[in-house]
Amino acid sequence: MTKGAGISNRGFRMLTVIDVPRQIDELYHASKLSAETIVRNIAAVFPSRAIDARTELCTAVPASMVVVRNGIFKYYIQEKLVRFYSTGDIIAIPDTALEGISIYSEFGAEVCVAPKNDFLQLLLKDVRLMTEWYEYQRSADFIMHALCSLFIKEEFEPHSEIRRYAAGEVIIREGESPDYLFEMLEGSARVTVGETEIGTVKAEEVFGEVSFLTGAARGATVTATSQCLVQAIKRPDLEKFSRHRPGLIYKLSQTLALRLNEVNKRLVHITSMT
Repeated sequence: MTKGAGISNRGFRMLTVIDVPRQIDELYHASKLSAETIVRNIAAVFPSRAIDARTELCTAVPASMVVVRNGIFKYYIQEKLVRFYSTGDIIAIPDTALEGISIYSEFGAEVCVAPKNDFLQLLLKDVRLMTEWYEYQRSADFIMHALCSLFIKEEFEPHSEIRRYAAGEVIIREGESPDYLFEMLEGSARVTVGETEIGTVKAEEVFGEVSFLTGAARGATVTATSQCLVQAIKRPDLEKFSRHRPGLIYKLSQTLALRLNEVNKRLVHITSMT
């Protein structure tokens, strides 16, 4: 992986398994800005290193600050997925592994690891850096508390599968069984039927919805045109997502409406030619 690489076309939008208030997204955006100076300073002292898939950070790098340079980490509390950390985030790893806390990436990542004592020395040398860290940590604490409060409202344990695709990889193949609904988190893809390109998929769009809802075999192939992060939602979990992420259902409805509008336009065009 290239040092400092990452996909940032979400504009610091927070990646979560539930819809969050706008204030939380705005706070997350502000925390990213606070983190930029800290990340630069850590990266200048501690080189990037690869972390293998499913490496447990609490065990592998205890008592450290981990800067995510490229990748996505899941943060679990008592086997419940609470939040994600993405490129540019800073994860404070406890001194010792805590029962019920698990932090790992499903497909590996690139990180900078600053041992706690070295990180503190870095802060003590620069008051401005200490101020930035205070602001970042204050935001991170509030975000975590807000997320936990949202989860307390109702038991919510959806299956959330995050997949990464390189440019040229097939995400959906024509003729396959429609086991998943997909949401493009980052990146873009092209949609083809046979050899003919019929459309594109952009960041934050839902796709694969028609066959998913009807149960018919996939009617098109979707191929990544850039590095992509995709959320795959299993059929049994859609109802859970609909209760806790109504924004996802709005996207799904909007996509279906656009598809119907395209079909109607084609029918009108065909009728006008006959």
